[in-house]
Amino acid sequence: MLAVAGWAEVLVLAIPYRAIDDALKVLGGAVDGKVLVDVTNVLTPDYRLALGCTTSGAEELQKKAPKAKVVKAFNTVFAQNMSTAG
Repeated sequence: MLAVAGWAEVLVLAIPYRAIDDALKVLGGAVDGKVLVDVTNVLTPDYRLALGCTTSGAEELQKKAPKAKVVKAFNTVFAQNMSTAG
């Protein structure tokens, strides 16, 4: 993963949301200045929202990788969460 991240222009983060911190530790500064496409869904293992409704996974990822250019893609919000906000 780290070898590819070193020369890639765009990185796609397609991992479970709970693995983001570990992945960023491995990648280190390799994400700096690069487009980091976040396709994670901010869900717990039992498919509940992990962050609530005051922030997004992409916003939290951007805080953790401030020198990357975070782009969110393919996000899923289940219909039952749209009507209950949680």
